[in-house]
Amino acid sequence: MRLLPVSPFLQAALRCGALSLGLAMGWTLQAAEPAPPFTLTDHETGGPVTLDQFVGEILVLDFFAHWCGPCLRSSPILERDIQQYYHERQGNPQGIPVRVLSINIDQTQPARTARFIRQTGISQVVNDAEGATLKRYGGEGLPFFVLVDGSRATPDQPVFVVLYRQAGFEGAPALRALIDGVGSGAPEVPASMLRNAGAGYLVGHQMDAGTELVASPDIKLTQSAVAYGQSIGRWDWKLTGTLKTFDEEYEPAGGFFDFLGFETDLEETTYGGQAEIRYQVSEPVQLVGGGGFYDGFDGYRSLWLDNYYRQQYSFLPGYEDADPWGVNASGAARWEYLPAQAILEGQVLYARDDVAPGYEIETTPTGGFGRLVRGRESLDTVSVRLSTENVLTRYIRTRLLVQWTDTTDRENRYAAQGDLNVALGNRWTWRSTAGYTEEDPTFEAWFAGTTLEWEAFNSFFLSASGHYYEDTGEIVNSLQLSTAAPALMAKQVGVGVRYVWPHVAVKAFVGPYFTRYDAVDQGTMPFINLYKDRDWWLAQLALTVQY
Repeated sequence: MRLLPVSPFLQAALRCGALSLGLAMGWTLQAAEPAPPFTLTDHETGGPVTLDQFVGEILVLDFFAHWCGPCLRSSPILERDIQQYYHERQGNPQGIPVRVLSINIDQTQPARTARFIRQTGISQVVNDAEGATLKRYGGEGLPFFVLVDGSRATPDQPVFVVLYRQAGFEGAPALRALIDGVGSGAPEVPASMLRNAGAGYLVGHQMDAGTELVASPDIKLTQSAVAYGQSIGRWDWKLTGTLKTFDEEYEPAGGFFDFLGFETDLEETTYGGQAEIRYQVSEPVQLVGGGGFYDGFDGYRSLWLDNYYRQQYSFLPGYEDADPWGVNASGAARWEYLPAQAILEGQVLYARDDVAPGYEIETTPTGGFGRLVRGRESLDTVSVRLSTENVLTRYIRTRLLVQWTDTTDRENRYAAQGDLNVALGNRWTWRSTAGYTEEDPTFEAWFAGTTLEWEAFNSFFLSASGHYYEDTGEIVNSLQLSTAAPALMAKQVGVGVRYVWPHVAVKAFVGPYFTRYDAVDQGTMPFINLYKDRDWWLAQLALTVQY
């Protein structure tokens, strides 16, 4: 859909309204200032590119680096909705040519920069040694944009004026509203005051699809998801649908506590959905809300345990077939306190789960057997999470997370996790993670993982990974028979491939997964075949499309 430029009348009216609002809120209009001259190096030819070469034009400077995630989103928008947009229209409404100059501030990883250029499709790229020009224009973080008016410049009088500068992307419509006013005789104002100028909003689309298979000789599990989302101005939203399948060969333990058990095949399907919406309140602050549901068993263990209780007690008065389901809602706030370098996020989550409960037969005062007692069915969970992401250097990124969780009839659970991403060389990336969880009175868990990825050739990646997990065993429940798992040790290794096109990415992963339990105690004997050692295979396939 073509986005029509704002009429001169509407521009003037909006400028007046924006000025009144700005004064009321204490804003200060950015005064036009001379643009610092520069001499940069053309990325392809190595020849010089100077500011004086853009005499009579409007110039958009797009500072980027291969390691800047937000740049990967904003640079193709500028290429398509500024560079190509005005090229097709032979300039702005006053006929002034408009150019986008993409300025690379990091030349240490040429292969990664080449991949960034291919993915974004940017057409005119220059190199800024050590980010010197970025600093001269007042930039600190990325992405950083500058709008320079050279429409009144001549070869004899190269007068270039900075109209606008911004750390963080406000969208092509805001820039176009300002560009369209150049040469009209009306005074310019910061584009941040013209967000609602009626120029229309760029709509970005993203679709994700993925599936995962985990299989052992007696249990086969799949999980698939399809998601679609849009970015519209300051709003982002995403809807996700999930499907889980369970195929288990149930084998009873036998003996006194399981004398009614028999072998059977269990097959179940669980459906779910999740929604998320984000709103950019201001350049550094974003609000996030979400919610979702599922209908069915949340894992293979709950299905296995439900079958045990059904075989043992379904013929007794008081037994009810399980109907597990759950809902959740969350809210979060993200603060980018250093543009493209440091983010602080706080989240609150509430979840309600109706689980498949356990059963026991009540003992009478005389030692006989009484009525059938049903365990707790509904669980409420409140969780608070605080995390921070930091770009320490051009090659090192970190993420730290702490979380507190309170669940019905349980003590508080505390968890911490740290992630580290390191660019080891031009084609190598190392990612690692580690974490710890504890809950009184006796639960502790540790985990660690690492992945090494190599770019074998342009946009084709190979990876190898390994993960380790260990815990002290789940907390014993209050029933005579405990369904709590004993201490667990798990290991997983695997290899993956990933291919990235400009708008499409495909990823595949495969590897073995080993789970080893400690011996079950007397109260957990009926579940000895659930908590037995297993060798699994894990396979994943994922697809992402952006346009």
